Amino acid sequence: MLAATHRDVLLNLANLGAALGRLGYLEEAQTAFEECLETWKLKDKESNPDGGESMNTLTTKMHLGVCLKQLGKFERSELLLHSALDGSVRLTSAEKEDASRSLACVEAAYAYAVLSFLQGRRAKAHYLFAIATKGLTSLLGASNRHAADARVWVD
Repeated sequence: MLAATHRDVLLNLANLGAALGRLGYLEEAQTAFEECLETWKLKDKESNPDGGESMNTLTTKMHLGVCLKQLGKFERSELLLHSALDGSVRLTSAEKEDASRSLACVEAAYAYAVLSFLQGRRAKAHYLFAIATKGLTSLLGASNRHAADARVWVD
């Protein structure tokens, strides 16, 4: 039996949160993401005493931020999405990877752009959609549906 802190258990818990969210069980999804995030943070402290966050932690922050946005909890959602975007850009930069080609960066930028739009922050949303569009186009190609959807916000 795997421990509750095992990577596979945490990835499955995050997948459960995503499935619950897609089915409309947002409070349950929030609970799953919260539990997953707390455990990833503890694992990060053990393996990274300098305070760096893993991509698993940052991705979970992004998913929790999206869930909270759907629940109308915009303030906390913004904190998480900003942190996820900032952290994933820093992490990819530290690994000498192009941030626009990092799926975590692109997803966080897109989610943060949608939240900014809902908050009436049009200039911020436009800027973040531009980042997401560049990344999605780079990762998936200009003709991809997701890249095209993001481009609508920028054009």
